[in-house]
Amino acid sequence: FFDLHGNAFASRMKFYIHFEDQKRVSTTKFEWKEELDLPTVDHVIHRYVAIFNDNLKAQDGALDAAQIYFTNEEDEALDSSASIKSQIRNGEDIFARLREVSSEAKAPTKAAAPESSTKVAPKTQPARPATGQSASEPAPQPTPKEEEVIIQGFLNVVKQAMPKRSFAQALKILQHVLNLYPTHLECLRLTGKVYESIKKWDLAVEHYQKAAASDPDGMDVFIELGNAQYWAGQYPDSIHSLNTAIENIGKVNYRVEERQVNDLKVLIGRSMYANGNQDSGIALFANVIEGCSDHTMALQEYSKACVDRSKYADAVRISLSILVGNPNDKQTRGHLSDIMRRVPNSLEVLNGELSGAADAAPALAFLAVVIKEYGVLDESVTLYRRSCELLPDNASYLLNYAHTLEVMNEHCKAVDVIMGFLRHNEACAVSNVSCQAVLDVLGELDDHPPKVGARDTYQRWAGHYHDVKWSDRELELTRGESATSDPPRFDSKPKSGKYTSDELDLLAIYFTLVKNLFIIGALDKLPLLLALINPLRLGEELHLTTIRNEQAYFCNIAQLMEDLPFSKVSKQISSQVMHVCGDSHSLTPSWRTLQLKGETVILHNALVTGLKCWHLRPESTFYPKYNFYNVVEQIPNGSRVLMIFGEIDCREGILFAVERAIYKDLQQGIQVTIDIYLKALQELIARKHFTVYVHPALPVLDPTRSIVKTFNTMLQASLGRLNDPNIHWLDFYSRTLTDDGASLREEYKLDGTHIHPRYLSLVQEALDALD
Repeated sequence: FFDLHGNAFASRMKFYIHFEDQKRVSTTKFEWKEELDLPTVDHVIHRYVAIFNDNLKAQDGALDAAQIYFTNEEDEALDSSASIKSQIRNGEDIFARLREVSSEAKAPTKAAAPESSTKVAPKTQPARPATGQSASEPAPQPTPKEEEVIIQGFLNVVKQAMPKRSFAQALKILQHVLNLYPTHLECLRLTGKVYESIKKWDLAVEHYQKAAASDPDGMDVFIELGNAQYWAGQYPDSIHSLNTAIENIGKVNYRVEERQVNDLKVLIGRSMYANGNQDSGIALFANVIEGCSDHTMALQEYSKACVDRSKYADAVRISLSILVGNPNDKQTRGHLSDIMRRVPNSLEVLNGELSGAADAAPALAFLAVVIKEYGVLDESVTLYRRSCELLPDNASYLLNYAHTLEVMNEHCKAVDVIMGFLRHNEACAVSNVSCQAVLDVLGELDDHPPKVGARDTYQRWAGHYHDVKWSDRELELTRGESATSDPPRFDSKPKSGKYTSDELDLLAIYFTLVKNLFIIGALDKLPLLLALINPLRLGEELHLTTIRNEQAYFCNIAQLMEDLPFSKVSKQISSQVMHVCGDSHSLTPSWRTLQLKGETVILHNALVTGLKCWHLRPESTFYPKYNFYNVVEQIPNGSRVLMIFGEIDCREGILFAVERAIYKDLQQGIQVTIDIYLKALQELIARKHFTVYVHPALPVLDPTRSIVKTFNTMLQASLGRLNDPNIHWLDFYSRTLTDDGASLREEYKLDGTHIHPRYLSLVQEALDALD
């Protein structure tokens, strides 16, 4: 991958240049940084020709930049004098064409300067590049062998793109070939495979059916078709296609390995089982297992049948045996989690099957992390708890236990277990800060800190977190006062060398304690704890380690505490609450106050770590979805809730989904995401009678700001069409930006990822506008 100066770098903006003649075919990916001055199309042509000639060694003749012009996907010639920004879209396919020797015809051009005099070949077959022949002479037609060489060049690019999940790019190339050769067998099968990869089963079936029509005596193509028909819910058709594959084995006398025959048996059995003929399906699974006891697919399907027939111990035992053989396989992990979710009293069954391993902490912790990923949370918590009881000095197990409690929205319990670990391992230390030192700074905590919403008072802190009066009594400062005595001076310092993995885990526990104390509103415990711990991270590149997420929360909270003013919030005020339910952006407004309909309301944190709106779709089993519902279920019915989601979708989800061809473009991806989000909110409102205030996604990050702006515009429009009196859009995000909309205003910058609490004045104005 090259930038426009010949250097390799990663960037969000990219396009693909394709070239083809009778002897050569190539695809070159160009990338550029959007913030740089963009060159013209002519600059790109010259750079492309240089790269092409250098890489291909010009063995079939060097290209001449003066004879090259670019066209887009609509076969429109690009204006060579215009900037690439005005002529080329992100992710677009561009085609390098050879100019005709003599021609007065002029191809239609993309919006460009009218004085452009670029001469191009008249359009004949849109998918074929020009070959350099004069318009007065018919272009020579390639032989079938030459055509196949060209086609295979394109398909090789597809095969390289698929492991990278660049499915949109793969589909564009495949459609390019199919437009010219609609019955090309390999191209049809590869297209089916792409649609299979993105779970568009109807389209996969359509292309596999065309492939089967082109190869009626084939075996593999009918297996692929039968598998796609199964996932599309077309069970009788699936059985027919798979049986055709068996018939073709005998018809053409294929040489087939025993494992392939077993795979085919399992596929037929699976479709039979789904079609209601369960006994025949089970018989096929059992037949395969009898001859091949480690056949993963047969064991998985048989274990599912065991659950359906209440043979729970057999189902768990088989699933565990598969996991032992494939401990890192995602599908295997998901299968065990699904079995655990479906089996009643699954932990009791699991204990019976673990035998001696039931007392092996590593085995329990491993199973806990496997099933947590797929939302089997109660069982995961229990397994982590037991692993920590067996090895109470293992910081890694305790850290994962605390994080799983966070997903369960049991933040007070997470504080409890961390405090227990510190007491048990008081001599353990990160550099010169021991567990006992952390305990000394914290002082006494209630055995069971109250859950958010149960406190009579809340404290908010002003000034820097180290400017706190050191006293054995509770601080009784009011707004506007400042601490008078000097704080204790800690001698905390980072380790001279790199931290070990055990030290990193213990430091992550310190960070996680800070996070959970903040979430439950125990703010009075944080200033000195932050002052003690913060030096341990200075000069260390913790963002490159396994505890980067824990450090990110710690740093964010440390910055937010600097701006939290001292005061006691009265019982009367604290009874007026708005819950702030959101990803890490929910931390900024938390434990501050706003005015709502003449009342002062305190903003209670309701963190949902890492949630994308996409996770809320019904079929999702990823644990952030369960975290969301664990959080909202503990918010009292009839509450006012500020929802802050969508930024992670814009940063990590939607654009990748477009590149993987899940959506045709960014707008479709955004709209599907918004529809999932709003459907979930409406269900909550109907069930829990919430009044929901929808907070826009925050446009903090430079690379994704344009996507966030589009997301917010479409979210606002969707809410307008919804017209639900219980859902209110807070219209302020554009005022967080500079007048040209290009950058976040300086006063709202915090850490490069989150917004400064000053922005709450904009939230207040948006709330006022609703009255």
